[in-house]
Amino acid sequence: MAAARGGVRLRLRQHPAPDEELFPPRALLFLAIGIYRLQQDVFPNHGGWPVFLLATGLALMVAAANYAPLKVALARVLKKSRR
Repeated sequence: MAAARGGVRLRLRQHPAPDEELFPPRALLFLAIGIYRLQQDVFPNHGGWPVFLLATGLALMVAAANYAPLKVALARVLKKSRR
């Protein structure tokens, strides 16, 4: 697919490159390893905060995946509360 802008044809990419698809999982893996090592080295016997980070991260990912429905529901709630 191509788009014309100012007489110059630009080709639009439809699929990310293979390296771009692997970046988020790699980043999450290295983050998890770093958090685990920090917990083992700096905070031994304090395992609650990595679990809190994990739960918070999962909640944010679910919220991001369902952003549009959450936004519509929040708008409805706010609209009803203004009446």
